Parts: sequence; C-alpha cells; structure tokens
Amino acid sequence: MRRTGMDKEHSVLKPSKTVAVIFYVLMMFLGSSFILIGVVAVYAHLQPQLSFDALFEICQKPELLEQASDPLVKGYAMTNAIGNMISYLLLFAVILFFMRDFLKEDGKRLKKKWRFYLWFIPLCFCLFYGLSFLFNWLMEKVVSSSENQQSIELMIENGGAFYMFIAVVLCAPLVEELIYRKAVFSFLERKNIFWSYVFSILLFALAHLFTTSFEDPIQWFLKLLPYLFSALLLAVIYHLSGKNIYTTWIIHGLNNLIAFLWVLF
Repeated sequence: MRRTGMDKEHSVLKPSKTVAVIFYVLMMFLGSSFILIGVVAVYAHLQPQLSFDALFEICQKPELLEQASDPLVKGYAMTNAIGNMISYLLLFAVILFFMRDFLKEDGKRLKKKWRFYLWFIPLCFCLFYGLSFLFNWLMEKVVSSSENQQSIELMIENGGAFYMFIAVVLCAPLVEELIYRKAVFSFLERKNIFWSYVFSILLFALAHLFTTSFEDPIQWFLKLLPYLFSALLLAVIYHLSGKNIYTTWIIHGLNNLIAFLWVLF
C-alpha cells in the first residue's frame, strides 16, 4: 500500500534535530558506557595476561594508571580508544541520518556562495587556531590539561592512534558541530540570540570536562576556560558564516587533525 504525504511527515525516520540531540545525550550518559564494557570484555578475553575485573576497574578509576603495569596501561588505552571509535561511528551514522536535510541545505548554500567561503574559511581557521593556541599556551602556565585531553594523549601514545584518528579527527568534528551549532544554537536563536551563544558554548565546554574531577572547583573552572574560549570562537564563526555548518566543521576538523599529529609525532 502506498504511503501518503501525511504518513511520511509523521515518520520516525524523518530528519529531526530533536531526535539527533536526544540520541547524542543518551550516548553520552549510557550508550558509550555499555559499548566500553563490551570492548573491555572482548579485549580481556583476547589478552590472557589481563583480567576483566582489573581492566574494568582501571577504566572506572583512571587515577590508578600511575601504579598500573604496562600491559594494563596499554589495555586501558586500547579499550578506550576502540570504545571511542565505535561510539563516534554510531553517533556519526545516526546524527548524519537525522540531520541529512540540514547538511544538504548548507551544502547548496556553500556551492552557491563558494567565492565567499573560499576566503572566509581559511581566514577563520587561521584566526581560530592562532587565538586558541595563544589562549591554551597562557592557560598551561597556571593549570594542567584536562583529564579528557590527557586521556586522548594516552590513547594515541599507547597503540590507539588509528582508532582515535577515526573518532577525534573524522567523526567528532561533524557530530559536535551538528549538535552544538546546527541544533542547539539554531534552536535557541528563535528565542534569543544571546542564549544561543550561552547554551551552545556552555554545553560544548561541559561535555569535554565530563570526566574531569570537581574536587577542586577552581582548578576545574580553569580547565573549562579553554573549551569555553574555543566554543565561543566556533559560535561566532558559525554565526558570521550565515549559519553554514560546513565552515565550523572544516575548522574544527583541521584543528583536531593538527592536535592529533602534534601528539602522534
């Protein structure tokens, strides 16, 4: 039986920013944890010298890494890297599917105004990278990098480079830009542009400090500042670009690529 236009309009598979955001939140709080447990179980089974309990415990308490043996440190790095890759591949597929129409629309506008974006994107990338580098350099004088950044570096340096490249360089930039800029920023803009900036910046920054201890609020806040600054720059660029997601996606992706290569080499 042929479906009517109304049936299609109410289909659960139609493009939806709301569904994409809900899936992202569920993955952040639940999905990624279940994926990691599965990866730990498989990895421990394939590595006889490691037990599931020991590996799972250190994944829950990364502070134990300082006293851990080399095989356990590598096990932590590999399982987290693989878990991150699987989580981001799933996020990438689902969010891309539910936000496909918004990508198509922005793609058409990118093609139509290609002369503008040809100079706008490189200029904004240079400004973004230069200002972020300077701000991070200044912050390193007063506070160590966040647990999130330290964990990424550990994974890259202990055999998880391939998996982290897929997660951090290929998938994360598009996933995060679609959620924090195309969904959150655009949705709140209908109410008030000020709150679009505030919430998109705060949510982006807080998500990157999800695993950082809050025992010392001052240190926690100082570690938050670089992410707040990066989110502010991305929000401004997104706004000035005519809200074209391809601009911040490219800039975010290039920034992650340089950071990845810096750690790798």
